[in-house]
Amino acid sequence: MPDHTQGATAPTPATDAPLAEAAPQPPVAAVTAAMGTLDNQKLKRLYEQLLQCRMLAERAAPVLERHTSPVSYTCVPGEEAIVVGALSHLLPDDCIASSRRDLLCDFLKGVPLKDLFRRLRRKSAAAARSHSKRDEVTGSELNIIAPTLAHGSAVPAIMGAGAALAFKLQKRPLATIAFSSDEAAAQGPWQESLRYAALHKLPIMHVVRCSAPTAGRRGHPRASVKSLSALALACEAPAIAVDASDAVAIYRITFESIRRAREGHGPALILCIPCRWDAQKTATMPPQAQSRTARWKPHDPVVFMENYLRQKGLWSDKWNKALIRSFRRKLDEAARMR
Repeated sequence: MPDHTQGATAPTPATDAPLAEAAPQPPVAAVTAAMGTLDNQKLKRLYEQLLQCRMLAERAAPVLERHTSPVSYTCVPGEEAIVVGALSHLLPDDCIASSRRDLLCDFLKGVPLKDLFRRLRRKSAAAARSHSKRDEVTGSELNIIAPTLAHGSAVPAIMGAGAALAFKLQKRPLATIAFSSDEAAAQGPWQESLRYAALHKLPIMHVVRCSAPTAGRRGHPRASVKSLSALALACEAPAIAVDASDAVAIYRITFESIRRAREGHGPALILCIPCRWDAQKTATMPPQAQSRTARWKPHDPVVFMENYLRQKGLWSDKWNKALIRSFRRKLDEAARMR
């Protein structure tokens, strides 16, 4: 388990007021102060969000498999830490731009569970267009930009940069978080967006989901990180590589990146890389050793965070079971609504 305190700056006092209650267009210093520091309460909140995302993904998986519309929701197991860590600092008017329609992004940005399940039940794009939106929160209302025609569309990256430009011109301390991947077909739009944002010092963070190596491409993620870091260097933007399963590390890095962006220092590139060392080590152990270490899986974001809380003395089985019961009731209620 990495020590997240190394290299960290001294914590600053934080207000307990919810972000949603912040006054409109506050000074940048007030916004960054409202984000707060990663205290024990927020560490537990991070775990709660990870757990909720995992439970939502598991409940939605059977529906996603049956979905037939041109653009269905995407929810990749093991990416909960990327989404939770990156979005924990968002203000209500901040923007999300994603190269795919991500179920967890919508959930964390504030789309009600009942609306998510209504969308999941739609069988076609025509049904989605004909569905009444009278009582449904839409992505545009929450500043969520996602593909409408095909995954990997260039539209979200372009519109995300446009939103960041609008924030700057309006002198509002807001930011855009743009999610993409290191797949060759998806790189062009967001790389151009990064170059444009760096040139104009726009408040946008590009979060790249780097792929794990596969047979015959063992060096793919490392080579990708090297080339993407070189791109950021050429744009004079910081590039930070982080363990994709470590919500705490992603939280800290995104916090600093958003703080810089809100203060007018331009974009940042955050490369979320799958941590493979422990997974490979476990895979080579004899079966009896694997069973003894099965509970400690640092490549699983939820278990990774659970062990981190145990090390900090913040874990309670009773608390964990209460979280599961409470959110399961909410999922059951949302799934029953029509």
